[in-house]
Amino acid sequence: MDRYLISFLGRSPKRDGSYRTTVYQMPEGPSKPQAYFGYLLQERLQPDCMVILGTSGSMWDGLLEEMELNADIKAPLIESLLEAVDEQTVTQSMLDHVMEQVNAHSRCQYKLLLIPFARNQSEQLAMLNIVADAITEQAEVVLDITHSFRHLPMMAYAAMQYLQAIKPEVRVSQICYGEYNEDIKQGQFVDLSGLLHIQQWLNAATLANNTGDLTDIASLLNTSSIGPDLKKASFYMSVHRSDQARSPLKKVRQALQEESLDAAAALLKPVLLKNTDWVNESYIYQRQSAQAKHAITRKDYLRTSIYAFEAYLTRKVRESGAYPGQENNYAIRKDTQKTLDGDKVFRKTAEGSAYILLRDLRNALAHGGAGTQADVQQLLNDQNKLEDKLNYMLKTLLT
Repeated sequence: MDRYLISFLGRSPKRDGSYRTTVYQMPEGPSKPQAYFGYLLQERLQPDCMVILGTSGSMWDGLLEEMELNADIKAPLIESLLEAVDEQTVTQSMLDHVMEQVNAHSRCQYKLLLIPFARNQSEQLAMLNIVADAITEQAEVVLDITHSFRHLPMMAYAAMQYLQAIKPEVRVSQICYGEYNEDIKQGQFVDLSGLLHIQQWLNAATLANNTGDLTDIASLLNTSSIGPDLKKASFYMSVHRSDQARSPLKKVRQALQEESLDAAAALLKPVLLKNTDWVNESYIYQRQSAQAKHAITRKDYLRTSIYAFEAYLTRKVRESGAYPGQENNYAIRKDTQKTLDGDKVFRKTAEGSAYILLRDLRNALAHGGAGTQADVQQLLNDQNKLEDKLNYMLKTLLT
């Protein structure tokens, strides 16, 4: 897997014909004076490729001045860019020529890319595509946001999120910033990688809120005190064994309320509590009913129909009084369903009609077809009607 360093190149004023240099306090100690922070990172990280993003007026000549090249190669390249940098008219063809010369004499391969100023949505989208096109399908990426317009670090961060979305095997491992302290005229290396972790937590929270899937949260909290129980529960939930998930989830909820948690667990606490509140219901059918109602708020119609149907059968077994404590017994549930299916008087009632429709709808959704019943086919062709009817069935069968 190739390692990439992505860095921005800004525009700085010259003093006495040169760009200002800064000594940066790096993790290993003070750096040598440098005008371009990206080169300090390159020396430190030794990337296979360095992607440098700049505008038509960025200090491309200053970039070359600090590059480790023979003077007879460097000087003509700088001369070719001086006027264009001053007039802010650097073109990609100019940079392509520089790349060709530089890469022939460098272990680290450079990609010098012209980007728009990203002042509107069109330019912002163009920048995302430029960054994405510069990185291979499998890569480790370090991002440097030191030298750029103030709004570009936000765009760079968005570009990293976009990059990982369209190229899942790309791993952004670090975000770096060279902070300059005007009071002491020195810089400081700042590691902003916490932003990556926060984004992972937010992505996991979004997945949980949108699907009820706790797998990513469990993975992120794997080493925390609640990790093992959450992992076990998320597996049970993924195979629709919610009653087996209840015990570990109760332990998770108790820990969330009582323990001092690390940053990730504390941030995700509201999401976990919201998506697991059904475990506090006393009876099985109430817990299944709560899960059905959670599912429909997420527009997860398959899980809504599955949980609602199971909740109704559980309720009927319990209400019969004939099988206390055996609501989950497979044979008893099948007999109960068979009785309901064959009761012609019951099927003519509002409750019976709702039950038959829910049964047929669940079967159609579970098997991925439209079903043979005309009423089911109509519902599966109209989202609004489907959602309205499911809400009606939840109210009729589970209230």
